[in-house]
Amino acid sequence: MGKIIETGDRIILHTAMSDREFAKANMMQHMKAEGFIAKEAEGGSFEFSAWFFEDTAANEDGEFELLGEGLEGVTAYQILKEVEEACKDTEICTKPNQTQLDAWSKIFRIIKAMREAEKQKLTLPNCGAVGIIYADDGRILFLPELLVTRSIAMRSQSEAAEYTECWRQSILPIEQMPSFSAAAMIYTIITGHRPYNSDSPEQLADDFLDSYFVPAEYLCPLSKDNAEILDTALKGKIKFRPTLKRLLGIFGEDISGVYQAESKTAQKEIKDKAYSKISKRIGRSRFFRKHFAQIAAIFIAVILVTAGILSIVNTEMSRPTTKGQTAFQVVESFYSSLNHLETVRLEECISKAAGKEIKGIVTNLYVTSKMQSAYNSGQGIMTPAQWIIKANPERTSVYGITRLKINGIESNTSADWFQNVQALPLNIENGTNEHFDAEYYLVYTDNPETITIVAYKDSLELTFIKDRWLITKFERNETPSECDKAQFFKDLSENKTGSYAWFPTEKELEAGKAELAPQPVLF
Repeated sequence: MGKIIETGDRIILHTAMSDREFAKANMMQHMKAEGFIAKEAEGGSFEFSAWFFEDTAANEDGEFELLGEGLEGVTAYQILKEVEEACKDTEICTKPNQTQLDAWSKIFRIIKAMREAEKQKLTLPNCGAVGIIYADDGRILFLPELLVTRSIAMRSQSEAAEYTECWRQSILPIEQMPSFSAAAMIYTIITGHRPYNSDSPEQLADDFLDSYFVPAEYLCPLSKDNAEILDTALKGKIKFRPTLKRLLGIFGEDISGVYQAESKTAQKEIKDKAYSKISKRIGRSRFFRKHFAQIAAIFIAVILVTAGILSIVNTEMSRPTTKGQTAFQVVESFYSSLNHLETVRLEECISKAAGKEIKGIVTNLYVTSKMQSAYNSGQGIMTPAQWIIKANPERTSVYGITRLKINGIESNTSADWFQNVQALPLNIENGTNEHFDAEYYLVYTDNPETITIVAYKDSLELTFIKDRWLITKFERNETPSECDKAQFFKDLSENKTGSYAWFPTEKELEAGKAELAPQPVLF
């Protein structure tokens, strides 16, 4: 721990300041800040007496020291750090080791003293685990808060986080601080790991507000109710935090009694999945929080531009239409539009009732693509073929279709029948129906590490309405799977793609390459 607090004949606080820095920080005016000594009385209650730093001195290095009445003992930080060291190779704590049991006998009495002060309406200093000394004779010293926290803050942000801010949350209302500090110590004792462990007070505050810790039920076999109460005491942004009385009622003098024989959640695989889910949720939340203003501006701009484009397109005579296309061409146009996120063309292929869900998905992806394009130097969402040709997994996302077959015939996912509409309308009776079966892979990325592949088998019914074919019934059966993105691009670089059933055909890759080629400028 280094020299921060020394116990013995005198309690010594190493301020990490020279006498000049001490004076400049106006620390002298806080020399009479109160600490408290708690002494257990008969019946288990505690009596409190004031304690102060009494003298100052400079050591051989010129560092200013504060000195007060002595106690032989250890800080709560040292007690908890010993637990962490004893459990550093224990990922899931199924039962407490001797270090945990010995530590709890002291931490339990510290929390008991905190509860007694609460009952006596006495506000104890809260300067984290390093500011609480458990004496060999059973007395407990709570050191003056401002003097301790300011001395540690003078050292470094990481030391402030390690010794004080991991164990308290100064952004809480004063009446909730003891509950959080007690819960942090309890969590550390029973799991062997502290709940929050970042390198700066600012990051710890962010983690607290996001409740970014592994729930206790995944690290030790607690009952669901007990784990939930402990976790609630540690969470940020809650109105009601469990009291010290409630925590002591659950985590009593015999800490081994809270461990169950079996647990459905305290298992490595389940814990890893839960932590991954928590990390992704918080990562998304922080990204949008950090970039909210930019995203909002881009989103509004895209909506306005899209609305303007749709308004113009709706009034133009050249609006895409399936008029003149055969039923097969309409189906191919539908999947080509889905592959390229062409919302206007997609709407022309399918009836309103049949395509409500798909059109909603494509519209949302279209907006996302435009937002990504604005952030990534014009690169938004690519088709699988384009993505593979580009071979740039970090800068782009993928969404699109590969290996399309319609009625068992290999088909084109980049068909452009809208540009080749027959001049004459089709001579087909109104209400005529045709049926098609389609199978293909839908490939997309929604997290940084994996590629999601869904094998679809669709059933489509087309009806000739007035002067054109429309998809009027649409049913899907899906089989999802995933593959590791890094491994795929490694295999791609080594030309080992034979095991990827969804890998685009040669025709699809050629089409993707042509679509990425610079387009001629027309004057």
